[in-house]
Amino acid sequence: MKSPPRFHRHLLGRVFLLLLCSMPGVEARLVRFWSPDELAAKAQIICNGIPVKVTVTDQKSQIPESGNNSLPVRIVVATIKVLSTFKGKVGSEIELRFPALDFSALPGHVILDGPEQIDLTVGQRYRFFLNPAADHSWYVSALEGNQDDRSAVEPLDLHESDTNPPLFKDEATRLATDYLLQHHPFFGSDFKWVIPTFDSLVASPHWNVEFYPNGLRYPAFTYGALVVVDANRSIDSDSYISTAPPASTPDPNMLNMPVIVNWWQHSPSSVTISRGVLEKIADQSITLHFTKPDPAIKADRVDIPTTQIEGILVLQK
Repeated sequence: MKSPPRFHRHLLGRVFLLLLCSMPGVEARLVRFWSPDELAAKAQIICNGIPVKVTVTDQKSQIPESGNNSLPVRIVVATIKVLSTFKGKVGSEIELRFPALDFSALPGHVILDGPEQIDLTVGQRYRFFLNPAADHSWYVSALEGNQDDRSAVEPLDLHESDTNPPLFKDEATRLATDYLLQHHPFFGSDFKWVIPTFDSLVASPHWNVEFYPNGLRYPAFTYGALVVVDANRSIDSDSYISTAPPASTPDPNMLNMPVIVNWWQHSPSSVTISRGVLEKIADQSITLHFTKPDPAIKADRVDIPTTQIEGILVLQK
C-alpha cells in the first residue's frame, strides 16, 4: 500500500498523538525532536563523517528513564572517518562513545516505548553533533545523558554532499518562503503565522514549514501550505500547497461542538491536552468551555490566544 503524502503523515501523526493521549489507561511517552539550531547550541563539534568500525563493548552503564527509574545499557565505541567539519576542530578520524540498550539485562529481553537511541551503520554517512570527553581523547553526543539521544547523529540524505552543512531554521524558513512566493504568489507576503518544525527521527531529516495566511490556525487541515525543505536545501515533492487561499474565518458550525485542543505555554515542556466545547471563535483567539476543569489551567473557561495553539483542533468523536 502506498504511503500517504508527507503532509498527511505529518498531520495524522499529531492527531494520533491526541487520540492516544485521550484513550483511557494509555500513557504515551513524548519524544523530543531536537532541531539543528538546538543541537548546535549544545555541541562543541559539528562534522560529517562515516563510521568505519562499530563495537559494542562489555562496559555497562545506565541511562535515566521516566521517574526515578533507569535502563541498562552497554557502551558502544565507533571509529568515525571525518568528511568535513563545521564547528570546532577535529582530526581526520575520531572515536565516538555512546550507550545502547542492553536487552539481555531486561526482563523478557523486551521493552515497550523504549528510548530513541543513536544507531550507526558502518559505511553510512552521518552528521554528528558532539562534545569532547574530559581528556579530549574521544567524543560523546551533544545529548549525552538524555534518554533519547538519536537526534544528535543525523543521517545524511543521499543527495547531500560530504561537505553539506547543517540546515538551520532561518535558512529553511527563507527557502520555503521564497519558494511559496515564487510559485504561488496569491498567498502574498503577509503571513500571520510561519511555523518551522524539524523532523529529526526519520531516515531523511527535514524541515516542515507551515504557512497560515489568516490569523487563526484552525483547524489543522486549513493551513495554506506545508513546504518541506530537505537537508540538501531542495524543496521536497511531498510539499503541499493549497490551490486557493484558505477562508478568512473558520466554519461557524464548529461552535458548541466538543473538541480536543493541543496547546502550550511557549515551551515544549508544558504541552496540555484539553477537552471542551468551543464557545467563541475570534480572529486571534478561541474561548473554550471545559467539559472537565483542567487542573493545569484551574478554570472552567479560558480564552486561548492562537499564539499558544499548536495547530491542532480536533472534533471529539
